[in-house]
Amino acid sequence: MFQLSMITSRLDSIKKIYTLIHLNVLSSWVGLFLSGVNPPFIMAVVFLFIIGFGNGASSLTFVVVRKYFPIEEVGVVFIAQL
Repeated sequence: MFQLSMITSRLDSIKKIYTLIHLNVLSSWVGLFLSGVNPPFIMAVVFLFIIGFGNGASSLTFVVVRKYFPIEEVGVVFIAQL
């Protein structure tokens, strides 16, 4: 995930990277669906790796929200330790 944050900070565009990642996830799901009941093992591993990476990258959602909306609208959540 560190490399992804480096790329987004250098390009100064979180939205483009976020959209690109989720388009890759969508295409992986479509490829997995179209490959049928018994896809080749390597293909399934690649598709599931891309899907897992996309799920991890979905934390970019919060970065996009914090960057493009005022903090008054987004709000902040504090977790109190007991």
